[in-house]
Amino acid sequence: MNSKEQYIRDIKYIFPLRDKKVKRFIRQFSKSVEESANGTMTYEDYVNQFGSPNEVVASFYYESNYDYLYKQMNRKKVMALSFGIMAILLILIGAKFQDMKWDYQVYYNDNIVPHIYIDQEG
Repeated sequence: MNSKEQYIRDIKYIFPLRDKKVKRFIRQFSKSVEESANGTMTYEDYVNQFGSPNEVVASFYYESNYDYLYKQMNRKKVMALSFGIMAILLILIGAKFQDMKWDYQVYYNDNIVPHIYIDQEG
């Protein structure tokens, strides 16, 4: 992997959520990096020319409007809450199935009729 790809990958890694606006920004930023890149640039050259990946992401959020940032934060909270509720539901469903399995085993073991074989020849 060359330094340009690593630089773009580092920027993608820092974004907490990716929606259409972030993907569009990354695509446009990648084009501008591609246009100014030559084969001899190192990672440090990209950092010197465009800024560190943290600075690039911070400038994106700095230039975004407050409504967009508010929606991003709320969406992250809603997703975390949804995953938490789903995890709790899966645990409860698993516990119910385990309880049903236990009830079946107790019922099955209590209703076993022993077979008594009588020898009729004797």
